[in-house]
Amino acid sequence: MVNAESPLIDAVYIASPSSCHASQAVMFLRQGKHVLCEKPLATNAREARAMMETAVAHRMVFMEAMKTTLTPLSLKANLFMLSSGVDGEGSLILKYDDMEGVVQFSKITDSSLPSEIQGENGCLIIDRIADPKEAVYTPYSAKWLKA
Repeated sequence: MVNAESPLIDAVYIASPSSCHASQAVMFLRQGKHVLCEKPLATNAREARAMMETAVAHRMVFMEAMKTTLTPLSLKANLFMLSSGVDGEGSLILKYDDMEGVVQFSKITDSSLPSEIQGENGCLIIDRIADPKEAVYTPYSAKWLKA
């Protein structure tokens, strides 16, 4: 049995029978764990509402595992493996119909670079994605948009 209070756990993936989703998700959300929950999210609207309200109250990410909404048209991956066979660092380029996403990760370095999300009209900079304290949105200038 997983200890929901463990400081070693940041997030959980719930793939148990649907009838267990609500109680398990609420338990983990109350303990400050982000939750990715398989479909169906809940067995009824009351359970779903309780799960979402708990996530909001505890400021946790809670989402249903809907692969089709996040599936890129193409994926290019680059990976550096350690001699132990463990992935050390890498990057992904994800291409969608109307955008491209770039993800970089590392288990062997501690970058101080912020995370950046670029949109059509501006850019969102998040100071530290694992423990965000500040997010700043900067709209692109009108001159940039006309170019």
